[in-house]
Amino acid sequence: NNQISAVLDFEFTGPDVRIIDIASGLKFSMRIWENDDPLEIGAHFFRGYQSKVKLTEIERASLIDIMILRDVASVIWRLGLNLATNTIPDTERIEDLRQSKTWLTTHRTQLEDLWPT
Repeated sequence: NNQISAVLDFEFTGPDVRIIDIASGLKFSMRIWENDDPLEIGAHFFRGYQSKVKLTEIERASLIDIMILRDVASVIWRLGLNLATNTIPDTERIEDLRQSKTWLTTHRTQLEDLWPT
């Protein structure tokens, strides 16, 4: 019906907890590194997701920490690729992690307030 029903990304595949998918979707929809008002975009993301899936209280309470953990896992994965291919590590990802963690920590309460209870 002219609506998005799914977004598939096969960079990482396998069994996982669904909050990781929510954390990734939120990070890449808000795009804090280029959007003037990522919180507004986050609110749209939350409303859309919440209309289909209800989070548990544990998922809701851990979302920001999971977003940070997801970025850490991405940095470690990339560093592993660098080691495996004997290439120089990509410090841009590490800087992205630092900036993202700072932004998420600073805006934690605002983000938590966006998610419908």
